[in-house]
Amino acid sequence: MRLTRLIDAFVDGTLNKEDFESRKRTLLEEERSLTDSLRSKARTPEVAKALVEELFELASSAQQSYRLGNSASRREMAIRLCSNRSVSRKDVSVKPSISFARFANRELVADCDLTGS
Repeated sequence: MRLTRLIDAFVDGTLNKEDFESRKRTLLEEERSLTDSLRSKARTPEVAKALVEELFELASSAQQSYRLGNSASRREMAIRLCSNRSVSRKDVSVKPSISFARFANRELVADCDLTGS
């Protein structure tokens, strides 16, 4: 989005070529840095463990939380649990988000040690 606006400004003549190249380089470096940061954080065991714990907690208390929550918290929960929503005329499709679909389709494990010991 920002790159598109930058290109538009250059094409419109608002930016000269030197400014355009400098801003483009800065923007691409920022994007690369953010991508690297996301990749490194996604691979740490602590982050993965925290995400799995949050997923289990949300899944185990979803029905009760929905029943006891106000409309804002219900809306937020519906968005988190069912991010794959679509409407076509009178057809409404609500599917679990990817992480919950994986959770629902998981293989059962008899003994699992999440503490790593």
